[in-house]
Formats: sequence, structure tokens, C-alpha cells
Amino acid sequence: MPHQFEDSCNTEELLIKKWGTILFFVGALIRIGFFFLAHNNGGDALARAGTTAQWLQHPSLNLDFAGPHWPPVHFWMMAGLSLMVRDVTLGSRLLSLVFGILTLWLVGRLARELYGVRAAVLSLMFVVFYSLHIAYSTTSSSEATYLALLLAALLCFVAYRRNRSLWMLALAGVLLTMDAGIRYEAWILIFLMTLLIVFNSGNDPFWSWNHLRSLLVFGFSAWIWPAFWMAHQWRAYGDPLFGLNHNSAAVADQLAVTPGHAGLYQLLLPPGVILLTLTPLAVFAGIYALFLTIREPRAREFAFIVFGFGLIQFRAIATGEALATARYTLTAGILLALLAGYGLDRMAQAVHVGSFKQVFALTAAIMVLDLGAIVPLSATENRYTDKFRSVSPLLPYPRQIEEVGQFLGRRLHPKDRIVIDNYNDGSNIIAAAIGLPLLPGDLAFQASQTSPGQVWNYIQAQRPKYVVFSDAGTLKPYLPLPSNCTNSAQVRGVEFKCLFQGQMYRVYSISYPSFNGEEHAGFSKESWTDEKNTHWASRRDSRQSAQLAHLDYIDVSALVRNVHIRGAAIGVGHVACEDDVFPIAADGRVWLSPIGLRAPRTCMSQTVNSAAIHSRKNDLVLVQQPIF
Repeated sequence: MPHQFEDSCNTEELLIKKWGTILFFVGALIRIGFFFLAHNNGGDALARAGTTAQWLQHPSLNLDFAGPHWPPVHFWMMAGLSLMVRDVTLGSRLLSLVFGILTLWLVGRLARELYGVRAAVLSLMFVVFYSLHIAYSTTSSSEATYLALLLAALLCFVAYRRNRSLWMLALAGVLLTMDAGIRYEAWILIFLMTLLIVFNSGNDPFWSWNHLRSLLVFGFSAWIWPAFWMAHQWRAYGDPLFGLNHNSAAVADQLAVTPGHAGLYQLLLPPGVILLTLTPLAVFAGIYALFLTIREPRAREFAFIVFGFGLIQFRAIATGEALATARYTLTAGILLALLAGYGLDRMAQAVHVGSFKQVFALTAAIMVLDLGAIVPLSATENRYTDKFRSVSPLLPYPRQIEEVGQFLGRRLHPKDRIVIDNYNDGSNIIAAAIGLPLLPGDLAFQASQTSPGQVWNYIQAQRPKYVVFSDAGTLKPYLPLPSNCTNSAQVRGVEFKCLFQGQMYRVYSISYPSFNGEEHAGFSKESWTDEKNTHWASRRDSRQSAQLAHLDYIDVSALVRNVHIRGAAIGVGHVACEDDVFPIAADGRVWLSPIGLRAPRTCMSQTVNSAAIHSRKNDLVLVQQPIF
């Protein structure tokens, strides 16, 4: 009889393992399928891919090429795979796909080590159909890569606790230090696991050599990157935590763009996202598993890590040090899914709901229905469309960007140039939505990546055909366009005709003034760098200079009325300021950008007489030179 019972248990366990294997392949196929269907629109995905492409053009050992707020390890990994496939976007996304699929295996294996086969299969079920993890397994964001390394480190740590192998502990530390070079969340896990090693010596006495040796092995291997990065930032910026502080300081600016997302919204968003994407069943089961660890010693250290991470992240959001977004819930979601499998298995046994097969089928049905609801709701027009889009595996563009893409995508020709406003750091997303390459170069002026004050330099030099403009964007001070789409507008002698008005953005076409039948947007920069003008600019005795400031404008209306260009009497000319050329508008004003005019700068006008200067401070030199 005992042998028959043992054989029965073994048969059931083998069957459950088979279900787990099938689940793994289902999850992999789901992620591969959405890889071809989804937009590369998750969080900072496009910005990371673009930064990687720029670095590959000019590789260097500069650690801050991605900015102080982004550690460089993920970019190096994307660059390496991109070189292999010869495509940055494909390589960056493939990295997430590979690590996203690897995460499935790691979830099943870690849950099995912690809680057994039954719990492992249920935990894997939650992650296989976890819409947010599916989504970020298809983008060039860093979440999928970071999560896989984190789970691999936890698996090694559990193995160390089981067999006391220092090699496994060292490997856990190495994986975590790599992870710390990808995302700062890994620093929290390093801190929590260090506390566990310090205060839980296992079977060894607290002051024993074995305990100290374990602490030294983990401390040295896990804290390599954090220590190196803090030393680097202290040397470069005078603050060892400059990157973290930089990110925290940016939260207020980000919330200022969408003030409705501040306060209570920030605190409610993470649990709301987890409830929606992981289902209330998983959340309740995970909480129940945490409750069980109070009474039972099983996997208590893992429960401490989950609870500690959640508490630290909640505090950061509550104090305004971190921004609550959907993708930032992924770590908590995956850790909760590991708990949820065990909690659900124990609940099913406690209430005698039936066989494990029935629990498995019910869980699968709930997760499939949840995923099946999120995808169509993200693709249809409703009040909460953009909320569902932020967690959908398709990761569609927000409606305000999608409508611009639909309007311009079929009108923009390969050589057309465009100016794209910056609202909520969305210029690069609009560029992708309208079909521009990852690095558009001169094809686009992206206000989120270039000083907005340089927009007129771009208009003069590149003669763009379209402008994507928002009243809430950063170009408003430099392009004072009307707040409606009914009439055309003329700014500095250039005509802007509104073609489309959406929820947030308007699309304008640009027409340039015509001289003798030829469109003209002010003189080209080349006309100010010829030999004669260079010679005149070098004659110190001919300069009439005055110390001026960030110029609002120069009024030369009385001086340009009789100027002739190519034999045609006109009322428009230009002023050159070092390498920048500024047009004289029809009203006689030369509007100079206050951004980038760091004194002293030498400006030349095409007139001999004095011009009326309107400025605020004294830090710019105006040099007037005749050119006719």
C-alpha cells in the first residue's frame, strides 16, 4: 500500500511537471507572437535604443554617455547583440525577448525550490499570462533583462542556503552586481540580501569564521558595481548618489506635466496595475502566502525580500522620490506571482475545492480571460483606453500620438523634414509613430532631445515641411502659434497652416516667403561664411559693439526697407550671430533665441546704421557690418 501511494504521488508529480513544461512553451510562443505585433513603445524603450545607436556610432569608455540617471550596462548588452544582428532596434528588442523567455524558466525553477512542484506550476501560470511582462519582453526597455538576472541571483542564493556553497553565493553576488548596472532597483535587493546574511548566520555561530566569510564573499561580489558607480559619480559630480538624486529631483517636473497624476493617484496606481494585470486571485493568494510565513518557517527569507522591496518602493513613491508608472510594478508583480502559486495551492488544500487539475484549469481560465480583455480594450476607443494601452502586450501608442501618426504617416515623404514639439518627453515617440528612423538626423528637430530655442536655426537650415505642435509643449515660447486650427499664422515671415488638430497636438505645414519666385527662409549660413564677410568681421576698427544680454529681439524695421536682395526690394533680411542665422521678419524684428546665447557672442547685421536693441542683461556683442 505505501508503495502504491508513493507511485501515485510520483505519477501526479510527473504529470504536473509536464503541465509546467507545456506552460513554458506556451509562454514563449505568446512572447514571440507579440514581439512581431507590438510597438517598441514601452516606457523609455525608444530612448534606450536611440542612445545605443548613438553610442555605436562613436563608441567610447565614457560611462555617462546615457546620462547620469542611466547606468550603462544594459546599453552595452544591447549594443553587443545589435552588432550581431546588424540592427539596433531588432537587437535591443531581441535582448528583452531572450531574457523574458528565460524569466519563465527561472520563475518555475525558483518557485519549485522554494515551495514545490505544485506551487511552481501555478506561479508559472500567473507569469505566462502576465500582460505587463509579455509587453516588456518585446521592447528595448531594460525591465525584462533586469528581472531575469534578479531571479537568477535569487535562485543562486536559495541554492547557497540549501547546500552552503560559497560558489553559489558568489555567483548570486555577481549576477546582482551586473543587475545593479542596469537598474537601481537591484540595489534594493542587494541591500536586503546583505541584511539576511548579516543577521541570519544559519547553523553557524554569529561570530564564526564561516559567517564572516559568507558576508565577505557576498559583500565583495554584490557590491562591486554600486561601489564603483558611487565612486565614479562622486568624482564626476561631487555626489556618490547623483544618479538616484537626479532621478528623484526629476519626479516633480514629470508630475508638473500631468498634475492629475500626483498625490493619491501615485499611491493607488501600483496596486491598481497589479490587480489588473496579475488578477485579484494572484494578489489575494500572494498576501495569503505572506501571512503563512508568519506561522511557518518555509521560505521566510524570500517573503522578507518581497515585503522589504515593496515597503521601500512604496516609501519612495509616497515621499516623491520615485514616480509610479505601470512598468515600475513589474518587480513587485513577479515576486508576488512567486508567492501566489504557493498561496493558491495552500488555499485550495484548506478549502478542499477539488483536485489540483481543477485548480490549474480555473487559474488558467482566469488568466486567459484577463489577458483576453486587456488586449481588445487597449485597441478600442473608450474612456480608459490609454490606461489599458500602458499594460497591453501590444503597447500601442497613446491616442494623442497615434492620431498624429495616422495623419502624417501617409503624408510624410522619405526626404521631408519635420519639427516635433516636446510634451512629456514624447518627441521621439511621435517620430517613431510617423515612421521616421531610430536616428532621424536632420530629418527631424526633436524638441525633447535638442534645445527648443534652436528651432529657428533648424527651420532656416533644413526648411522642414511640417510642424507637430502642442500648446503644452516646450516650443510655445519660440513658435507663438494660435491655440486653434481655424486660421493660418505668420511668424517671422514664415507661414504656418494648420492641417490637423488632435487631442494634444496640431500639425502645421510651413510655407516660406518667395523672392523672385523662389522660396526663401533667410540667407543660408554659407552666405555668412564667405571670405569677404569673414574679412569684414575681423576688422576690429569697424565694429560698433555694445554689451547686451539674452536678446529678446533687434528692431531693424527702419533699416531694411531699401535693402535689395537679388535685385528685388523686400522687407526681410537676416542677422548672423556666429554660426547661427536669424531672419528679419516682416515687422522688422530679429528674434534671437534666449537659449544657447551664452555671452560673449559676436553678431553681424546687414545694416550700417544703429538698430534699436531690446534686451535684459549685458552679455552679448552686436557687430553691425555692411554687406552690400
